[in-house]
Amino acid sequence: MLISQPPVDPNIERVGGGDFAASASLVTPRMTSGYGVYYLVITSLVTSAGPVNLDATLSDDNGSTWVATNYHYNIIRALGTAITAIQSAVATSVPIATSLHSVATYSFSAVFTLLDPANVGNGAPFSWTSLHREAGGNHYHYMGQAVNQANAAYDRFRLLPSAGNLASGRWDMYGVSV
Repeated sequence: MLISQPPVDPNIERVGGGDFAASASLVTPRMTSGYGVYYLVITSLVTSAGPVNLDATLSDDNGSTWVATNYHYNIIRALGTAITAIQSAVATSVPIATSLHSVATYSFSAVFTLLDPANVGNGAPFSWTSLHREAGGNHYHYMGQAVNQANAAYDRFRLLPSAGNLASGRWDMYGVSV
């Protein structure tokens, strides 16, 4: 089980959160230059369809459009105790996890770290670690990092399933003053 809240620290402030309830996607609260680091915590996410993939994208216009180019990423996927895939690519979105399911016992949990997304030219680097169990009973652990090579200040982060909705679970976002 992943930590549902970061440790108490006067430099960490909760900036948003809520329950998933038939949401087509998760769009974070606006990220500003007031925080140098953001943590996004996803707990017990279940999708309405399955198996589905979960992708991430960024916005530089408050969520009006989503950047669909220049994502550079590296992912390590472990199945049980064995590393089953190492993937590096440039794509139109970032593949966060595969084979998410619509059954609560197969829920997905993750912690994302977004570094200084509002800094123009930074590329909004982010990393994540996640755990979930797919329908066959296998446990997956993903670790990844990504950056967008476009020269922009990003202000929103989105998680989008390949089919169906984000049916249940919880998300919380924290800003860290650095």
